[in-house]
Amino acid sequence: SQLRSMSIVFLLSDFITDPNTNRLAELPDLKVLAQKHDVVPIVFMDQLESSLPAGRGLLRFRSAEGRREMLLSLSSSQRNTFDALVEKRTTELRDLFYPLGMDCLFLKVGEAFIDPLMTLFERRKKV
Repeated sequence: SQLRSMSIVFLLSDFITDPNTNRLAELPDLKVLAQKHDVVPIVFMDQLESSLPAGRGLLRFRSAEGRREMLLSLSSSQRNTFDALVEKRTTELRDLFYPLGMDCLFLKVGEAFIDPLMTLFERRKKV
């Protein structure tokens, strides 16, 4: 169906895409949607995707598709690299949505969401 008047549209996703594809902002549908409506991306961040477990040693994990199995060292240098990648991804998403006039919200899966959501609404409140 089609929205005829300006609406608030919430995009709920982890926004994880295939690294070989183009950026989300390059999708014409997203640009058109942002031009006609107030779009609020809500980015879900899973704890397993945003921080490594405590401890030392090797972490064995499998890709979401189950095709590849990998080992990751839990050394301090690997943790620093991982943290930098998470921060880079967060910054890239903000930088992606901002030029389109989208005010995004990052929510951690399993944590309270009411306060961050209310803060977003307060920040966006028209005077």
